[in-house]
Amino acid sequence: MSGNSYNTNYELFTKYERFDSCFSDCKGYSQRADKKHPKTDVAKEYRKVDEMSTQTLQITDFTKIQTKHRHSKLLKLFKVCLYQVLCFVWALGTVFCVFLVYSPHTSLSSKFLNMIITYLGGEFIKVQFGDITLAFNPPSKNSKLKAPRFGADVALVSLNHPDMNGVESVTHGERKPFVISGPGEYEVKDVAIRGFQTESTYEKEKRINTVYTVSLEGMKLCFLGALSSPELPAELKEELDDIDVLFVPIGGDGVLAPAAANKLAVALEPRLVIPIHVEGIGAAGALKQFLKEAGEEKTAPVEKLTLKKKDLEGKEGEVVVLASSF
Repeated sequence: MSGNSYNTNYELFTKYERFDSCFSDCKGYSQRADKKHPKTDVAKEYRKVDEMSTQTLQITDFTKIQTKHRHSKLLKLFKVCLYQVLCFVWALGTVFCVFLVYSPHTSLSSKFLNMIITYLGGEFIKVQFGDITLAFNPPSKNSKLKAPRFGADVALVSLNHPDMNGVESVTHGERKPFVISGPGEYEVKDVAIRGFQTESTYEKEKRINTVYTVSLEGMKLCFLGALSSPELPAELKEELDDIDVLFVPIGGDGVLAPAAANKLAVALEPRLVIPIHVEGIGAAGALKQFLKEAGEEKTAPVEKLTLKKKDLEGKEGEVVVLASSF
């Protein structure tokens, strides 16, 4: 190959802007020039170009590797940060939900938990809500009424009579109830209870009867006990507002008769009405007469009542008959 050919090719090479497209040609020329004309300036120039191209490629490869490594580190850092953020959000949401459900300052738990009401004969009512159990007027062992034994958290006694003061019936093992047996204000396990003094002539004897209101997770219960007169004290009338569930005695014989019981229930405007004092005590046919007075003759008894706060929406004086579970 002549010197003119080398000059011509060198000039053409210098016009290329991309080294990678002509690198192989340059390398071939460099090798041939190095063998045939080792001392020529053109050969030296080609060797320089060859070395520069190789260095350029090495630098490019190193830059690519370094960039890829940097991207990999950034991706790992992003994944770690995202995981930590998600864990924090999950933990915060869990704490917030637990606070809403179990805080004594909110009634949100009433949206998730069921209230279970069971009638056990006489005036004996069992109310369960979560891990709380209330017992109203349990009969004692000296009563003609028979009742099951179980452990309660709170025992409410309206009348000091064997048919309604059997606290031992709701004491089981180490579980002993907090006993409320008269007027006053009480709070047990976040359950607010108020007692109001009224009168009863149960078994033809004038006695003190306590009417209880119980506020439990956004629901308000009213237990009239052995009330014998529909005329209520002014203080009690003010308290009996916005009642969700009313327990009303209807058996007569010293407590409200069916007609008077229905009249009082209508006046108090509860959402649900549950008649008591019908099984084992009270006048025969009292329940049938009460249902007739209330226009609820077709109401069928149920074994127990299970409800949430939302189940009470839109109800006005609906009568629920509970069959005795014992």
